Amino acid sequence: MEAAHSLADGLTARFHFHNSLIKECPNKVLLQILTDLKLRLHFYEHDFIQDDYFFKKLGLQTRSVVEAIQEDNVPTAALILRMHWMSILEHIEAQIR
Repeated sequence: MEAAHSLADGLTARFHFHNSLIKECPNKVLLQILTDLKLRLHFYEHDFIQDDYFFKKLGLQTRSVVEAIQEDNVPTAALILRMHWMSILEHIEAQIR
């Protein structure tokens, strides 16, 4: 994400990152639910995340998730990831209003 040359490239990298987080998940039902949600979110993100500042904030959150995983601190990684998704939701809701 940090090396992306455009917001579109950064969003694509972000989706690849999130896919790598779940690639070993054996729960096929959960994977289908996440796939459906990500597909819907993908369209919203491409339309509503056009702010470089907000995208950089997403990058920092993603880096924090990676650092927590590297420190083997899964609860912190999960919490940051949840906050990450909530910040996207709030940003999109604000853009829609």
